[in-house]
Amino acid sequence: MKRLLAFAAVFALLFLVLAITPILSASQVSPQDFILVESADQAYEHGEYDLAAERYEQASAGSAQAALYYNLGNTYYKLGNYGRAVLNYRRAQYLTPRDRDTRANLALAHAQTVDRLKAAGNSSFSVQITSFTRNWVNNNELALLALGAWLILLLLILAYGATPTGRLREGLQAALILTAVLALLGAYGLGSRLYEEATHPAAVIVAEEVGVKSGPGEQYLTEFTLHSGSEVSLLEERPTWVRLALPGLAGQSKDLQGWVPVEAVERLRP
Repeated sequence: MKRLLAFAAVFALLFLVLAITPILSASQVSPQDFILVESADQAYEHGEYDLAAERYEQASAGSAQAALYYNLGNTYYKLGNYGRAVLNYRRAQYLTPRDRDTRANLALAHAQTVDRLKAAGNSSFSVQITSFTRNWVNNNELALLALGAWLILLLLILAYGATPTGRLREGLQAALILTAVLALLGAYGLGSRLYEEATHPAAVIVAEEVGVKSGPGEQYLTEFTLHSGSEVSLLEERPTWVRLALPGLAGQSKDLQGWVPVEAVERLRP
């Protein structure tokens, strides 16, 4: 039985390592992108916001860095493009969820938007867990925490099997149970995030105003209207149209879903 538990822990650990390897591959700023960022910084300082936005965009295309997205958010805010400001602040927050400046500026950008959308309170348990943990740790950090918990669990299992009866064994048993719970929660939280991002990726409306249609075409009825900066979830994508839902309602209320042209919305994850 002990060997079976140890084998199961090793197998789970190896599986988790394979699952998180793509997540842990961080983008690095190339020398060319570094030059673009410096040029963009100078343009921003001189009030040339259009030029700054163009060069920040060029740099961010090859490197997913929180500082780049944060600067892009500031630049678009200065230009009055609150949709792209929200989009880039969200991208920065995705990578550095505990950064206070990003949170504060995101709140300022949200205050300038027309729509006031909140996630539905009846979201599924996995969606609520995902939303809660996303405010504190990013995917890389959660993956490392889950991996660490599984590694500690494995060591505790081996120590428990080698320890004779007594208080030490009882203490190891309690620690093993607690660590197993934390390891499972970490794996579940990471899995929920990856599943949510794969099936209902977050996006932001970047068009100034767009009518949400009942079908993928201009000939369909307009169900409701969304404005720049509204955050949505994507349900289905076609070459020129995408189906979206309001926050927390993916797969629930069909009355709050619809189709918009693909250029009116942009994914949170580029």
